[in-house]
Amino acid sequence: MNEINRLPPAERIRALKRLEEERKGEIKQAEEMIRTSEREIDVAETMKKIPLPQMRAVDPSTLFSREEKAIFSIHHQTKMPGEPAREVSARVPSMRRGSEESLEETVAGTPTRKDEQAANFQYGKKLEEALHMAYKTLTEMSAKVGEKGYMSPGEQEAVDFYKSKLEKIHEAIGEHPESAGGAMGLMYGGLERISEMEHRMGYAQKGGDQGHNPKYRL
Repeated sequence: MNEINRLPPAERIRALKRLEEERKGEIKQAEEMIRTSEREIDVAETMKKIPLPQMRAVDPSTLFSREEKAIFSIHHQTKMPGEPAREVSARVPSMRRGSEESLEETVAGTPTRKDEQAANFQYGKKLEEALHMAYKTLTEMSAKVGEKGYMSPGEQEAVDFYKSKLEKIHEAIGEHPESAGGAMGLMYGGLERISEMEHRMGYAQKGGDQGHNPKYRL
């Protein structure tokens, strides 16, 4: 500023106007970075709250009472699936009383296929909303990285976070796609955007092919 003050008035005005334009550009860029960072924080917080699918197989032995397991073992000359091998009681007749009621009560308390489908639908809906936000953010980041030609430390950190989360979701729902609903395409899309950025920056596969990873494609 001291150098500008020493300039003649006309040149001083031109220099100050140039400085003003530069400052306006910096302010605009800073405001845009603030908005992007706030959006990334919102998406990151949402993604952290999304649990991974926990689809468990039903243990057949949990559907029957102890008496019913003994009856099964005597009748089929083998143990109930999921039960450890052990000597079966010979007092089967005394066990039959109330076995039908016990079976009905046990099955009544067991989650049905309809319940599982409803739970999967709700999970898939929440997952789809979060992945839609993540996909939008990653698409914008990919465009900016391509335009700038470099990735800032903050962008690198965001990419690493999204990649880790999306890969965990990809692995978790890989065997149970019914739990993801319409989120599968968004998940693959997000991973593809990350692959694009890694390809541009040249760190996707160290010392190897720099192309996109095909396992992230639909």
